[in-house]
Amino acid sequence: MGKGILYAGVAILAIALVAGVLYITYIGSNGAGQLSSNGSTFNYNYSSANATAIAGSDNNFTFSAYRILSGSSNESGNMFFSPFSAFVAMSMVAEGASGKTASQIYKGLDLSDNIPQNHAGFASILSSLSGKNAGYSLSVADALWVEKTYPFRQSFIGLLNEYYNATAYPADFTGNPNAVGSAINAWVSNKTYGKIQNLLPAGSLTTTTKAVLVNAVYFHGMWKHKFNRADTTDQNFYVNPSQTVSVPMMYQQLNASYYENGTIQVLELDYNDSNVTMLIVLPKSSFNVSGVEKGLSAAGIKSIEHSLGYVPVRVWLPRFNITESMGMNQLFESLGITDAFDYKLANFSKMANFSELTPAQRTLYISNVLQKAFVTVDENGTTAAAATAVGITGVAVSAPPALPVVFRADHPFLFFIIDKRSGAILFMGRIYNPAGSS
Repeated sequence: MGKGILYAGVAILAIALVAGVLYITYIGSNGAGQLSSNGSTFNYNYSSANATAIAGSDNNFTFSAYRILSGSSNESGNMFFSPFSAFVAMSMVAEGASGKTASQIYKGLDLSDNIPQNHAGFASILSSLSGKNAGYSLSVADALWVEKTYPFRQSFIGLLNEYYNATAYPADFTGNPNAVGSAINAWVSNKTYGKIQNLLPAGSLTTTTKAVLVNAVYFHGMWKHKFNRADTTDQNFYVNPSQTVSVPMMYQQLNASYYENGTIQVLELDYNDSNVTMLIVLPKSSFNVSGVEKGLSAAGIKSIEHSLGYVPVRVWLPRFNITESMGMNQLFESLGITDAFDYKLANFSKMANFSELTPAQRTLYISNVLQKAFVTVDENGTTAAAATAVGITGVAVSAPPALPVVFRADHPFLFFIIDKRSGAILFMGRIYNPAGSS
C-alpha cells in the first residue's frame, strides 16, 4: 500500500474530515473565497425519497464504521465521530473514481449504482441541512482546493459544485504546502466556530499533494425542554459494576418519546424548533454496552424510532464533552476500499485529465483520511463539530406506563444525533466515563 510513503512522480490526494454540526468542505491553499453554507446559492428541489435513500446508505455505513472504529480503539473508552461527514467526503471522492476503485467505494459506502439518484439524494439532503434554521444552527459547507498546476477536470469540479455545493479554489501545494495546511486549519476553525483546531498536523501536506478534501460539520442546538442547572447534582456513574466516578448529573421530568425492550431503554430528546434529535440507547442494568453494540444496525434503529411512544419520563443524564481525533485509512480499507489507497491500483481518471500529463504524473491516490470531532452536552443543549440501528430483538413495551418511566443514565450508553427529516445519522458517540471526557 502507498500510505505514508512518498514516491517520485506520484500525486497524492489527501482527505481530511471534520465532524461538527453539519459541515461539509473541501480544503485548499489560501482559504480565499466564500462557501455557501446557508442555502443561498444551493436551493436544490428537495426529494424525500432520494434523501431517504442516501440517509439509508449513510446509516448502514455508520454501523459498519462504528464496529471497525470501536474495535481498533479503546473498547472501554469514550468515542465520538461523524459518520455523515466521512460518508459524504468519500462519496465526493467517488465522483472522480473509475473502474474497480469506484466500485469498491460504492460498495464500501453502501451506495446505489444509480448515479443520477445518488446525485439527487446528496443534493436534496445537503440543501436541506444547509438551510436557514430557527432555534438551532446546523451548517454544511463544501469546498475543494486543488493544485493550480495540475489538470483537474472541470467536469469533476462542476459536478461537485452542482450536487454537493462544493466550490473549488486553486492551491500552491507544490510551492508552499505548509501555508496551505495553515490556511486549511484556519478555515476549518472558522467554519466550526473554533471547535475544531489544527485538523491537519504540521507536515501532513507535502509538495506532492494535489488536492485536499475536507468535510466540516457544525451543529448547535438548545434542548426543547432544558435541564434546570439547580437540579444538577454530583452523583455516581458506574464505569463498571465495581468502579464509580462522581459526575454532574442533570435531572428533569418531561414527556418524551421512549422505547424499551428486555435489553435496552431508548430516550429521544428534541432540540428546540428543530428536525434534529438526540437518541440515547441505555443498556439495562444486567447488560453492558458492548453487548448492545454487537446488535447495532441501521434497520434496528429505524424500527426503534417507529416504536417510540410519548410518555412521562424522569431523566438523569450526565454532562459530558469529548474531543476525538482519528485516522480513517484503516476504516475504509477494512470496508474493502483498498485500491484508492494504493498508488499502483488507484483509478481517479474522472478527476484529472491524464492526457496532459506524463505517465509518471498520472497517479492519484489517497494518502491520509483524518477526522477530528467535538461534542459537549449540558443543561442547555448540545454543540457538536466534526464532521442505525440497535438490532436487538426483544419484547416492546405493550402499553405506556402509568407512572413516569425512570431513565437513569448512570452507566455506559450510546447516543446518536439524527436528522429526522431524512433519517440520516449525523453523529454517533459512546460514553463509558463522563469524568474522563476531554
